[in-house]
Amino acid sequence: ASQNQSVHGEPVTLTATLTGPVPADGPVTFFQGRKVLGSAVLVDGVARLTVTRLPAGNLTLRAAFAGDATHAASAATWTQTVLPAST
Repeated sequence: ASQNQSVHGEPVTLTATLTGPVPADGPVTFFQGRKVLGSAVLVDGVARLTVTRLPAGNLTLRAAFAGDATHAASAATWTQTVLPAST
């Protein structure tokens, strides 16, 4: 993710980067637990998805790539801390 701490209701851009001698091609799907947040297509090995409805708390997020003709499937998991919005 572009940041590991955010505020509820504010946009967060999730970013996945796949490296290799040839850029990967295809979609990356982003998850919060088992819930699909959305998908983004890799452009020059980078996929970005902006989300705004993450609940407050310490969230386990995951980016998953199914693979393509030259790259194996891969996934990465990280923690995103979403702070409650101030009132």
